[in-house]
Amino acid sequence: MLQLKVNRLWVFACLISYLMSAFANANENIPMKSIQLAPCPNSPNCVSSLAKNKEHKIDPIDYRGSSQDAFKRIKTILLEMPGTRLVTENSDYIHVEFRTRLLGFLDDVEAQLNAQKNTIEIRSASRTGFWDFGTNKKRIDLIRKHFYRTIE
Repeated sequence: MLQLKVNRLWVFACLISYLMSAFANANENIPMKSIQLAPCPNSPNCVSSLAKNKEHKIDPIDYRGSSQDAFKRIKTILLEMPGTRLVTENSDYIHVEFRTRLLGFLDDVEAQLNAQKNTIEIRSASRTGFWDFGTNKKRIDLIRKHFYRTIE
């Protein structure tokens, strides 16, 4: 009887894992529509410096000095982080995908230079699911920490 319960749990766990993987890969090839930060969805799995509501709002990354140097620094940080893949890039915008280690979900990170304000607007969002358990905010906090560390 115990063996039957263990087998059922194993089958159930495999099924859940398969379904989560299928949902994670379903949107894998969705390109970003514009060269601006996408708005956050209503779900709590996104943070953005351009968000209007408190739930999604984070601060942009401020910089001093050359806007080109600042943007080059943020691009380098993003591309050197584990699990990233470049999607789109131009002189003032970059979009990278992050594949999560545990279940292989895809998250999107976008950064856009705002040279008039000496800021880099930034966004991190999960493609699937509802909650991210703070993963996107932690990712931006880590990016911010690396950005300011490289200019000290």
